Amino acid sequence: DARVLANLVADVLANPDDEANLENVRTQITELCNKYPVYGN
Repeated sequence: DARVLANLVADVLANPDDEANLENVRTQITELCNKYPVYGN
């Protein structure tokens, strides 16, 4: 997952003005955050 995260950061840095790219990254980041929540229930 660290590589996925690094690739997402690279995607944003490579295309910071591409709204479709940013939305795709947001979706994938949300999935990662849901997979690894900071606080347990």
